Amino acid sequence: MPENMPASTRVRYLLIFISFYPALCVATTYYLPSPGEHIVGEVQVITAQENDTLRQIARDYEIGYNALIAANPGITQKPLTKGKKITIPSQYILPNTPYEGVVINLPEMRLYYYPPPQAGHKPVVSTYAIGIGKQGYSMPPGISKITSKTLNPTWTVPKSILSEHTKNGVTHPKTIAPGPNNPLGKHALRLGRTSYLIHGTNKPYSIGMRVSHGCIRMYPEDIEMLFPVIPSGTVVRVIHQPLKSGWHGNALYVEAHSALQDPKKPRDTPDDTMSSFIATPDLEIDDVTRTAIRQASESNLGLPVRVYTPDPAARARY
Repeated sequence: MPENMPASTRVRYLLIFISFYPALCVATTYYLPSPGEHIVGEVQVITAQENDTLRQIARDYEIGYNALIAANPGITQKPLTKGKKITIPSQYILPNTPYEGVVINLPEMRLYYYPPPQAGHKPVVSTYAIGIGKQGYSMPPGISKITSKTLNPTWTVPKSILSEHTKNGVTHPKTIAPGPNNPLGKHALRLGRTSYLIHGTNKPYSIGMRVSHGCIRMYPEDIEMLFPVIPSGTVVRVIHQPLKSGWHGNALYVEAHSALQDPKKPRDTPDDTMSSFIATPDLEIDDVTRTAIRQASESNLGLPVRVYTPDPAARARY
């Protein structure tokens, strides 16, 4: 594929199935790795063209805005210089959960969907950038399920939001009809926790940021693909895994994201996250590996970073 081809002309939606998942595309869908492997996708590096913006690049490559910033230290929101190299963080360590249903990793601001395996077809995972709740409004971790699906939803504004606007001297309607001004976009998936939704948005630039009152936002084109193929009753796991680890080939990788900080919760420290990671059963960690893990866990690049390559005999034990 030619580098930097505009999203409107790039062939983004070549199918990796013939019939079972026609709405899922290779831009976000991958075959699950072999047992003992945990990484999907590939990191990309593109060259900025004239008039490119970070927000548009993030949307073109289905990456959250903050994830793009984290993967490119020192980059700014100013217009990009033509020819500047931009790293696209499009490689992911799968979260440490069962490979089923929906998994929402809040610190990563990313949703994973594992469709039910189909006979004769390799299992797959689709992954999408999301926007999440702002500080103090984050969706709590736990297990729920999709209880209903609504096309062109009407938004009934929660009392908490109405109260917040009233305190700020703003008059807000109690409902917003379907249309371009509806914050839910054209698609909404309701969770068992009745106040929470996975939905589209009329503000796609907010994807990859902490901006909502707890709901999960998706790019309009992403939820349009997901909506028709995900059934009601699908299990949804909401997790907080700022530090992920996994094997790829003969090496162990770490992927670090900034842990969500909330006034009601204690602040995580690098030592906390590294201690949890080092507790991996049977992993023999020397000082070099320990240092590599610490550096990777503190980088918050949002990219898998290789931290350990054992000899083949040692790798066979995992």
